Amino acid sequence: MRRTTWSLEAMTIKISQLLIVLLLCAFHFYIARADTEQVTPESGYWATTALIFSDPDERGFLKEVLTSLKLPYKEFVNDMGVNVQWESYSREQELEIQNRVSQYAFIKKHCKGIDLPMPSQPTRDNLSCP
Repeated sequence: MRRTTWSLEAMTIKISQLLIVLLLCAFHFYIARADTEQVTPESGYWATTALIFSDPDERGFLKEVLTSLKLPYKEFVNDMGVNVQWESYSREQELEIQNRVSQYAFIKKHCKGIDLPMPSQPTRDNLSCP
């Protein structure tokens, strides 16, 4: 079996090529991650949330909630209904928006004696129908 030896110059070229490939891979990974993981400096949290509605009243209430919180939103139509999409900057904000809409829909369908909540009104802690 014949053994090959490499000169220092040949090793330097191989190492340089390997470093270039590794740097390109790291750069590609960094770019791909930056495209999918956007974070606000204030909170460190960022998420795109979407809800699909077939009921125009619930969709309208969600849009009013988002407007009251000064959050921009987009609407997309698909075969299941209208998709309303927005960006939340905290997990609490994301859940509060979803809870307001859920509470509105519940009161509208099941609690005829209770006034519907205002879009700027936070979610009630306890809710029972008369």
